[in-house]
Amino acid sequence: MPLLYAQLPRLFTISIFGAQYHADSLPSASKQDLIDRFGALVHESAVYVDELTHDDSERGAGLSRVWVSYWQSPEDFQQWWSSPVVSDFWSGLADDAGFWRETLHFPSTRFINEVTQDVPSGVGHLRLEPLAPLTEKSGYWGAYRDRLEEATAEDRLSSPLESVPTPKLPDGTIRRGRVQMTSFPDNICYVIEGQDHTPLKEHEGKVWSDKFHRITKRWVTNVLRAGPEGGLLTSRMCHVPESGMIRVEKAESDVPDDPDVYPALNINRKVEVFFFLELKHMERVGRRDKTHVALRTEFMKTYGPGGIMSHGDLLLWVELGILKAQDMEAEYIGCYDGTGFLAYDHHPSFRSTTRFSSTGGAWSKVGSLFGLS
Repeated sequence: MPLLYAQLPRLFTISIFGAQYHADSLPSASKQDLIDRFGALVHESAVYVDELTHDDSERGAGLSRVWVSYWQSPEDFQQWWSSPVVSDFWSGLADDAGFWRETLHFPSTRFINEVTQDVPSGVGHLRLEPLAPLTEKSGYWGAYRDRLEEATAEDRLSSPLESVPTPKLPDGTIRRGRVQMTSFPDNICYVIEGQDHTPLKEHEGKVWSDKFHRITKRWVTNVLRAGPEGGLLTSRMCHVPESGMIRVEKAESDVPDDPDVYPALNINRKVEVFFFLELKHMERVGRRDKTHVALRTEFMKTYGPGGIMSHGDLLLWVELGILKAQDMEAEYIGCYDGTGFLAYDHHPSFRSTTRFSSTGGAWSKVGSLFGLS
C-alpha cells in the first residue's frame, strides 16, 4: 500500500475545540443549542473540520463533541477567531459551559503527514499540490524524525522537562471560570492517527478481521493508556458515530475478542489525538510495545509491496508536529478539572490564569499557584 503525503503551507494552524456534555448521555437542550451554533461557525470558515465524539467515560468525564479544524494560515484563523460573531459567542459562554480549545500553530519544517489513499484527510486538506508519493524516509524506526526538517543531530527537539509531571485526574468536579494556559514547555509532540474502514470491500474486510482487528484495538488502547510513565501528557479517543460499526468477520484464528479495549475502536471512522512530552516518547512507545511490533510486522507483510492487500482500500492517516511554547494556546471554560492541559497547571511549566464572570458581564482575574506575576 503506497503512502502519500501533502505539501503544506509554510505556516498553518490546527485548532481543536471541544464541548463537554456534562451529562450521562445526551447533552441538555441548551448545551445542544450551543454545540449546534458553534459547529456552524467553525464549519463555515475552516478549510476542513473533523467533527467527532470523544468518549471519556473511562475517566468518568463522559461524552464531548470535538471539532478538529484546519486553517491555511495563522492569519486566517485569527481573522475568524476575532470576528464579532465568533468573539461574541465565545466571550458569552458561562463559567460552567464545558467548552475548551487547543490552538496549535505549525511551521511545515516541524510537521510530517502521510496517508494510505489518494484521499485528502486531516491536514491533507491544506495541501498546496495534489498528494504525492512518499518515496523516501519511510517504513523504518525513526523515519518520522528523519522527515522533520528541524530535527538534527544537534537539536533533538527535546523537552526541557525530564519527565511528565503527575497529572490531576478528573474526579467529576467542574472547574468553573475561564482558565487560560499562559505557558508550556518547548517541543511537545502532537500526533493524530486516523482510521476509516468504510471503504473496505468483502475480501479486505475478512483479511482485516482475521489479522488486524483485535491486535489493532489492543495496540491503540495501550498507547492511549501510556500515561505519564510513557511520556504521554494527554490523549483523546474520538470517533464518528454515524459511520457505523466495523463489520467483523469470524476470524480464522478464532481468537476471542478482548473486552479491555476502548469501545470506540469498533467504529468505522475514528481519530486518536495525542500530546507527548516530546518526540522520543512517541518513538519509544512504538518500539517497546510488543503488540505494536507484532502488528507493524504483519501489516507491512500484508499491506506492503507484494502483500495480499498491497492495493487495499483501508484509509489510514497520520499527522505529527512539534510545538514550541509560543505556538500553543489553550483555554478551558467550566470544564472537568483534569481536562487536557488543565491536568498540569499546578506545575511551573504549565502556568495558567483564571477569570470569573460577574453579574455585570465583566471578568475578574486570578493567577494559578505558579502563574502569579
